[in-house]
Amino acid sequence: MPRIFIIVRCAILEIIFLFLDVVAVEKGLTPLFLGKEYWRKPKVLRNADRVAVWKSKELHGRFYKALSGPDVDQIAYVSWLQFNDLFGETEGFVCAIMDEVIKTRNYRKHIMKDGTLDIFQACHRPGKSLRHIVSGCSHLANGEYLHRHNQVHQQLALRFGLIDFEMPYYRYDPASVLENSSALDLQGSNDYH
Repeated sequence: MPRIFIIVRCAILEIIFLFLDVVAVEKGLTPLFLGKEYWRKPKVLRNADRVAVWKSKELHGRFYKALSGPDVDQIAYVSWLQFNDLFGETEGFVCAIMDEVIKTRNYRKHIMKDGTLDIFQACHRPGKSLRHIVSGCSHLANGEYLHRHNQVHQQLALRFGLIDFEMPYYRYDPASVLENSSALDLQGSNDYH
């Protein structure tokens, strides 16, 4: 009997201490207090102010800087946001990728400052950022980038009638010169972009 009493008493004490902790942190946010509307007055920014704040951010302003470049068609650049059937989470994820704020090793090292080594496994060089992965990795340039380049080359050659049929992607090797009466394609031997 005394053992059950001690267990029940300890449980009651834990509940009391939890209640005291909640009351200490609450700071007046009781249901009665929250029922009154004057407790919060959210600051509403105009669209121009939101754009100004967005532009001023060093990290999160990269997408805006890319969008406002002199040679960018802004309507075409963001039309996928209006005319695609993407979920909001997907749109946010794509915008975060364009803003280069995805948590890569480079982001963890330089932004979060958690001591992570930012060496990219493919090329064993420091700087595993999205920019390096997409366009600067020498290891991927000879493989994945060249593979994608050849796929695009084959589709363009088909469209302009420079080749007659589509080959499997793993067999297609672009010729250095393709030409017909309406188009000419000169393929450089070391064109890896």
